[in-house]
Amino acid sequence: MTSYIVDAYAWIEYFRGSKKGEPFKKLLMSEAIAFISVECTIAEVRLWAIRNTIDFDKLFVVMKANSSFSPVTLHDWIEAAAIRQEMRKTRERFGLIDALLLVKQKEQRCHIITGDPHFKGLPSITYLV
Repeated sequence: MTSYIVDAYAWIEYFRGSKKGEPFKKLLMSEAIAFISVECTIAEVRLWAIRNTIDFDKLFVVMKANSSFSPVTLHDWIEAAAIRQEMRKTRERFGLIDALLLVKQKEQRCHIITGDPHFKGLPSITYLV
């Protein structure tokens, strides 16, 4: 079974009902794909909901129904720090959360679905345009 880590960008575009979110929406309909939401992604979606006065509880129900949640460990954060530093050599403003998703991607041996430009061109990325 193919697995995808869903970045906050993909969830938000899906919840907005935007054209960029359409590829993710189509993937969600497949029973042959498993989706993973990293804990920090849930917090990012909550922040977006707060900023836009959207009921997060409804979004959270959708996230729970369509993805499994991946906890973040101290080891993950430590690995992410090294990846972030390395990525900053070629990708300005590559963030610690971005690096954390790469750590989880390696751990889960899966793809990431996102529209975040920091990930553009990296291996095993499904990029929303």
